[in-house]
Amino acid sequence: MKKELKFVCFCNLTGINKKIEAYFKGYQFKLKSESGENLFFTYGNEVFNLIAFNPLKWNSQIVVMVKRNEIYVYAAITSFPHRVTRKKELVWDLFLSNLKTHLTKED
Repeated sequence: MKKELKFVCFCNLTGINKKIEAYFKGYQFKLKSESGENLFFTYGNEVFNLIAFNPLKWNSQIVVMVKRNEIYVYAAITSFPHRVTRKKELVWDLFLSNLKTHLTKED
């Protein structure tokens, strides 16, 4: 399953990478690499997919790109051996769209 999200962030861009990192780390994602405007997160592995029923616990790779005030999110989720239902897709849609809420909320 693949997911993409693009939004304009009318927020203070100072420390934006740290806020993005905090959001994903709050869900136990690991920051694998960071290079300027790109952050690469991973979660789980394909073996763990056999027992993970929560779609957010599936093996996944997420790239977040920050270009000026635009945020691009690309997610590749390994769903095997699970059947992807609309509800499971909605979990990921909400998770990624909540990033926008997290970035725009006042500290």
